[in-house]
Amino acid sequence: MFSFSHEHFAFPLPIPHTLESFLQHVKHNPMNFINYCEIIVTKSGDIYIARHGHTETMKSLYKEMTGKCANDEMSIYDSPFEWLVENTNALPVWYDDHMHKLNLNAIEFSDEQSNVIDVLYQNGIINWNLKGGLK
Repeated sequence: MFSFSHEHFAFPLPIPHTLESFLQHVKHNPMNFINYCEIIVTKSGDIYIARHGHTETMKSLYKEMTGKCANDEMSIYDSPFEWLVENTNALPVWYDDHMHKLNLNAIEFSDEQSNVIDVLYQNGIINWNLKGGLK
């Protein structure tokens, strides 16, 4: 009999976008990005659309990076979201926000992540940046 255990399940990780391919994707699908943007930006600047939400996408990214299931690795006392950010070094991004109440001062952003955020902000795809907050 088939048994489904959510603890060991990971959604397939979407194909990563480069900054250029993401900008083209937004250009060709503008209705999907009106005051809406849910993505994960890796340390190297790759962009994943968080189709199944940020937490599930970061679980899939963690599995891709390590070959391990995040739920098996984190303590039951950890915040899954914070643990995943810390262990993937990925930046979860929303249109109007980032990292949902996490301490941004404790996170060291890569130049690539900063560049992605700046370009997305300059193109109106997100409504905030790392330097000055919201528009």
